[in-house]
Amino acid sequence: MQASASQFNPELRILQHELDRAKSRLAAVRASVVPSVDLRYSQMSDPQVRQSQWGIGVQIPLLDQRTGPIAEAVAELERARTRYEGRQAEMTQQILLAWRSLEMSRLRVEALSQGVVREAESALRVAEAAYRFGERGILDVLDAQRVLRSVRADLLQARYQMQVARITLVQLSGRYAADSNPSVK
Repeated sequence: MQASASQFNPELRILQHELDRAKSRLAAVRASVVPSVDLRYSQMSDPQVRQSQWGIGVQIPLLDQRTGPIAEAVAELERARTRYEGRQAEMTQQILLAWRSLEMSRLRVEALSQGVVREAESALRVAEAAYRFGERGILDVLDAQRVLRSVRADLLQARYQMQVARITLVQLSGRYAADSNPSVK
Protein backbone atom coordinates (compact mmCIF):
# COMPACT_ATOMS: atom_id res chain seq x y z
CA MET A 1 0.00 0.00 0.00
CA GLN A 2 2.81 2.41 0.87
CA ALA A 3 4.66 1.60 -2.35
CA SER A 4 1.49 2.30 -4.31
CA ALA A 5 1.00 5.56 -2.44
CA SER A 6 4.55 6.74 -3.07
CA GLN A 7 4.24 5.86 -6.75
CA PHE A 8 0.70 6.96 -7.65
CA ASN A 9 -0.45 9.54 -5.09
CA PRO A 10 -1.06 12.84 -6.91
CA GLU A 11 0.30 14.99 -4.08
CA LEU A 12 3.56 13.08 -3.92
CA ARG A 13 3.90 13.09 -7.68
CA ILE A 14 3.53 16.89 -7.72
CA LEU A 15 6.14 17.22 -4.99
CA GLN A 16 8.43 14.83 -6.88
CA HIS A 17 8.11 16.99 -10.01
CA GLU A 18 8.93 20.08 -7.96
CA LEU A 19 11.99 18.29 -6.60
CA ASP A 20 13.08 17.31 -10.13
CA ARG A 21 12.55 20.88 -11.33
CA ALA A 22 14.69 22.21 -8.47
CA LYS A 23 17.45 19.73 -9.36
CA SER A 24 17.29 20.84 -13.01
CA ARG A 25 17.44 24.49 -12.02
CA LEU A 26 20.48 23.84 -9.83
CA ALA A 27 22.20 22.01 -12.67
CA ALA A 28 21.42 24.90 -15.05
CA VAL A 29 22.75 27.51 -12.63
CA ARG A 30 25.92 25.50 -12.02
CA ALA A 31 26.35 25.10 -15.76
CA SER A 32 26.19 28.89 -16.22
CA VAL A 33 29.57 29.20 -14.49
CA VAL A 34 31.25 27.15 -17.22
CA PRO A 35 32.53 29.18 -20.17
CA SER A 36 30.13 29.08 -23.08
CA VAL A 37 30.09 29.88 -26.76
CA ASP A 38 27.08 31.50 -28.39
CA LEU A 39 26.44 31.42 -32.10
CA ARG A 40 24.16 34.09 -33.50
CA TYR A 41 22.57 34.46 -36.87
CA SER A 42 20.43 37.36 -37.99
CA GLN A 43 18.94 38.24 -41.31
CA MET A 44 17.54 41.56 -42.47
CA SER A 45 15.53 41.89 -45.62
CA ASP A 46 14.81 45.12 -47.38
CA PRO A 47 13.16 45.19 -50.78
CA GLN A 48 16.51 45.76 -52.46
CA VAL A 49 19.06 44.46 -49.97
CA ARG A 50 19.22 41.18 -48.17
CA GLN A 51 21.75 41.08 -45.37
CA SER A 52 22.81 38.10 -43.24
CA GLN A 53 25.05 38.30 -40.19
CA TRP A 54 26.82 35.59 -38.25
CA GLY A 55 28.30 36.20 -34.84
CA ILE A 56 30.16 34.31 -32.18
CA GLY A 57 30.11 35.27 -28.53
CA VAL A 58 32.33 33.73 -25.91
CA GLN A 59 31.37 34.15 -22.29
CA ILE A 60 34.11 33.53 -19.74
CA PRO A 61 32.98 34.16 -16.17
CA LEU A 62 36.19 35.16 -14.43
CA LEU A 63 34.88 37.42 -11.70
CA ASP A 64 31.24 36.35 -11.54
CA GLN A 65 31.11 32.85 -10.06
CA ARG A 66 27.31 33.12 -9.63
CA THR A 67 27.44 32.17 -5.96
CA GLY A 68 24.16 33.93 -5.19
CA PRO A 69 22.02 32.10 -7.78
CA ILE A 70 23.75 28.80 -6.95
CA ALA A 71 23.04 29.23 -3.24
CA GLU A 72 19.44 30.16 -4.03
CA ALA A 73 19.03 27.05 -6.21
CA VAL A 74 20.56 24.84 -3.49
CA ALA A 75 18.18 26.31 -0.90
CA GLU A 76 15.21 25.78 -3.23
CA LEU A 77 16.31 22.18 -3.76
CA GLU A 78 16.54 21.60 -0.01
CA ARG A 79 13.08 23.11 0.53
CA ALA A 80 11.61 20.89 -2.17
CA ARG A 81 13.35 17.82 -0.76
CA THR A 82 12.13 18.63 2.75
CA ARG A 83 8.54 19.09 1.55
CA TYR A 84 8.66 15.83 -0.39
CA GLU A 85 10.18 13.78 2.43
CA GLY A 86 7.89 15.36 5.02
CA ARG A 87 4.77 14.63 3.00
CA GLN A 88 5.99 11.11 2.35
CA ALA A 89 6.47 10.49 6.08
CA GLU A 90 3.10 12.07 6.83
CA MET A 91 1.45 9.86 4.22
CA THR A 92 3.08 6.76 5.72
CA GLN A 93 1.63 7.69 9.11
CA GLN A 94 -1.79 8.33 7.58
CA ILE A 95 -1.73 4.93 5.87
CA LEU A 96 -0.79 3.22 9.13
CA LEU A 97 -3.55 5.03 11.02
CA ALA A 98 -6.13 4.21 8.36
CA TRP A 99 -5.02 0.58 8.34
CA ARG A 100 -5.33 0.35 12.11
CA SER A 101 -8.72 2.04 11.97
CA LEU A 102 -9.83 -0.47 9.34
CA GLU A 103 -8.70 -3.39 11.46
CA MET A 104 -10.34 -2.04 14.62
CA SER A 105 -13.64 -1.34 12.89
CA ARG A 106 -13.55 -4.75 11.18
CA LEU A 107 -13.08 -6.44 14.56
CA ARG A 108 -15.83 -4.29 16.04
CA VAL A 109 -18.22 -5.23 13.21
CA GLU A 110 -17.45 -8.91 13.72
CA ALA A 111 -17.95 -8.68 17.48
CA LEU A 112 -21.19 -6.75 17.19
CA SER A 113 -22.71 -8.82 14.40
CA GLN A 114 -21.79 -12.20 15.86
CA GLY A 115 -22.34 -11.61 19.54
CA VAL A 116 -24.04 -8.53 20.82
CA VAL A 117 -26.75 -8.19 18.17
CA ARG A 118 -27.79 -11.84 18.59
CA GLU A 119 -27.88 -11.46 22.37
CA ALA A 120 -29.99 -8.29 22.10
CA GLU A 121 -32.39 -10.01 19.68
CA SER A 122 -32.77 -13.01 21.99
CA ALA A 123 -33.27 -10.70 24.99
CA LEU A 124 -36.04 -8.94 23.05
CA ARG A 125 -37.70 -12.28 22.21
CA VAL A 126 -37.53 -13.33 25.86
CA ALA A 127 -38.98 -9.99 27.00
CA GLU A 128 -41.82 -10.21 24.44
CA ALA A 129 -42.61 -13.80 25.45
CA ALA A 130 -42.60 -12.84 29.15
CA TYR A 131 -44.88 -9.88 28.37
CA ARG A 132 -47.33 -12.16 26.49
CA PHE A 133 -47.51 -14.52 29.44
CA GLY A 134 -47.93 -11.62 31.87
CA GLU A 135 -44.68 -12.11 33.75
CA ARG A 136 -43.16 -8.75 32.78
CA GLY A 137 -44.42 -5.30 31.92
CA ILE A 138 -44.31 -3.32 28.68
CA LEU A 139 -41.35 -1.30 29.97
CA ASP A 140 -39.13 -4.38 29.84
CA VAL A 141 -40.10 -4.97 26.20
CA LEU A 142 -39.48 -1.31 25.32
CA ASP A 143 -36.16 -1.38 27.11
CA ALA A 144 -35.10 -4.51 25.18
CA GLN A 145 -36.15 -2.80 21.92
CA ARG A 146 -34.11 0.28 22.87
CA VAL A 147 -31.05 -1.85 23.60
CA LEU A 148 -31.43 -3.69 20.25
CA ARG A 149 -31.75 -0.41 18.36
CA SER A 150 -28.69 0.95 20.15
CA VAL A 151 -26.65 -2.15 19.29
CA ARG A 152 -27.77 -1.98 15.65
CA ALA A 153 -26.83 1.71 15.54
CA ASP A 154 -23.39 0.81 16.92
CA LEU A 155 -23.07 -1.87 14.24
CA LEU A 156 -23.99 0.63 11.51
CA GLN A 157 -21.48 3.14 12.92
CA ALA A 158 -18.76 0.48 12.94
CA ARG A 159 -19.56 -0.44 9.31
CA TYR A 160 -19.46 3.24 8.40
CA GLN A 161 -16.05 3.66 10.06
CA MET A 162 -14.78 0.60 8.21
CA GLN A 163 -15.88 2.07 4.88
CA VAL A 164 -14.31 5.43 5.74
CA ALA A 165 -11.03 3.69 6.53
CA ARG A 166 -11.19 1.77 3.23
CA ILE A 167 -11.89 4.95 1.28
CA THR A 168 -9.02 6.72 3.04
CA LEU A 169 -6.64 3.89 2.16
CA VAL A 170 -7.72 3.91 -1.47
CA GLN A 171 -7.43 7.69 -1.62
CA LEU A 172 -3.96 7.70 -0.07
CA SER A 173 -2.74 4.90 -2.31
CA GLY A 174 -3.70 6.92 -5.38
CA ARG A 175 -5.07 3.81 -7.05
CA TYR A 176 -7.88 5.53 -8.92
CA ALA A 177 -5.73 8.54 -9.74
CA ALA A 178 -3.36 6.14 -11.49
CA ASP A 179 -6.27 4.49 -13.34
CA SER A 180 -7.54 7.84 -14.62
CA ASN A 181 -4.12 8.89 -15.94
CA PRO A 182 -3.27 6.77 -19.02
CA SER A 183 0.37 7.94 -19.14
CA VAL A 184 1.19 6.20 -15.82
CA LYS A 185 1.85 2.47 -16.21
